[in-house]
Order: sequence, then C-alpha cells, then structure tokens
Amino acid sequence: MRIPSHLLNLRRVKAAAFVATLLICPRLASAQAGPTPPTERVTSTTDWTQWKSNCSLGDDFAKKIFSCAASTFTARPFHFVAQSVVPGSGVGGGGRYSRDLNEKNGSQDQLQATSVITIRKFWFAELKYSSWRTISADWNKAQESLYFNVYARNRSMPNLPFYGLGPDTNVNNSVRFSQRDTSAGIEVTTPFPEVSWLSAGGKIEGLWPNVGGVTGSKIISIQQQYTELTAPGLVNQPPFVHEQISLRPHHRWDWFEINYNVAYNFYAALH
Repeated sequence: MRIPSHLLNLRRVKAAAFVATLLICPRLASAQAGPTPPTERVTSTTDWTQWKSNCSLGDDFAKKIFSCAASTFTARPFHFVAQSVVPGSGVGGGGRYSRDLNEKNGSQDQLQATSVITIRKFWFAELKYSSWRTISADWNKAQESLYFNVYARNRSMPNLPFYGLGPDTNVNNSVRFSQRDTSAGIEVTTPFPEVSWLSAGGKIEGLWPNVGGVTGSKIISIQQQYTELTAPGLVNQPPFVHEQISLRPHHRWDWFEINYNVAYNFYAALH
C-alpha cells in the first residue's frame, strides 16, 4: 500500500514520475486497456426482468443460483458490488448505479455512482460522467471515438499502518494513522490525426489529502511517535494538482494484440 508521506512531503513540492507500462499479450478476447467506445448503442438500461426470472423463488431455484448471483452483481441500472477499498481494509460491499444516456449523432453517455463500505469501516464513494463521441472526419482512420470522463471520488481510511520513511524501516515498529482523501478531475482520450494505431490522452485533477491520528486501546497513534520533522506533512497537508499526458500505441490482429500505455505524471503542491 502506498504510504501517503511522500504525497505530504514539503510545503512546496514538485515531483515528477515517468511511468511506462509495456503490455504485449497474445489473446483472443477483444478487451483493451484504454477506454473504448461501445460496439453497439445501448437501447435499454434495465435488466430487472431478467433478474426477477433468475432469482424467483420456485422449485428450480437451486438450478438457477449461479445465474441469480450473476444477475445480482451485473444487472442494470443497479447492481451490488463486493470489493475492498485498499489492502488491509477488509472485505466490503455496496452498490453501483449506472444510467446510459443515449444521444444523437453516434454519441454514448453514461452517468455512474458507486459506494462501498467494508467491515473495518473503510468506505469509498465515486460519481462520474463518461462520454464517447463519434469522430467522422477523414483523418480518423481507425474510426475511434473521442472519450472524456469527469469524476469526483472520496475515500475514508480510519486505520492504516505507518512504518516510517525510507527503505530501512522496521515493520515491527509501526504506528497507526487515519487518512481521508478527495479527488476530482477530467480526463480526455482522442485518436491521433492520420495515425490509426495511436491515440493520445490527458488528465488534470485536484487532490485533497487529510491525515490524522487514531484513537483506541492498544493502538499507538502516529502523533505519539512522529512530528512534522520526522513525518513531513503530518501537521499540514497541502492540496495537490496532478497532471498527466499519455500516448497509447495499439494494434490488434486476428490472434494477437499489442497495447502500450506511456504516461508522464506531474504533481505540484498548491502551497
């Protein structure tokens, strides 16, 4: 799990990270790493009729238990989700509501809300609006869509371990801290003009971290052993701006696909 101290490092921090992920995998499936437009327009966004059929309490319910479970966790516009928030948060559950907004001229919009809470009282909430817009220009040789996503997220993590700074820390001397972070931003991906195998993207978002102590018996809270000097950012956490630019070379043959993602990320503290 990521220790947030290097996000809370100094009053005035500028850090840059270059992340290049090369992924070459032969596969028969058509799934891709980046956002892709739907192959067909969604004409209906409800699966409740199928869910009622799969989960009806009848004599043959035992034979339909797997189809009932699949419908419970995939049905539209609402379905249940089961996931954790971060490693160590425990198993959790919640729901996701997705509404497809069909528009004219080949566009496809979606509004989605997700909320999850775990057995250790970690929780996560997200609201996002995604859109795929058809580009019919001659330069769009791959006939890919313009994609953009606007989102807001919030996480609450009431009890996390902190081992100190640097690679030589002792995991047996950990303390506990709480963290709550909020992020909101927009990301855009577009096909590259005249190049069918390349698309480009960008993202800008704001990050608002909030770190504090933990109360409870048999718990050593972070402020009992650390100060602003030994854990920079413990007292005051500035908001951050995160910017990203990326390129995605990709091509798929009948039996093989290459899909690269090269991104440059830049973080800057606002004060």
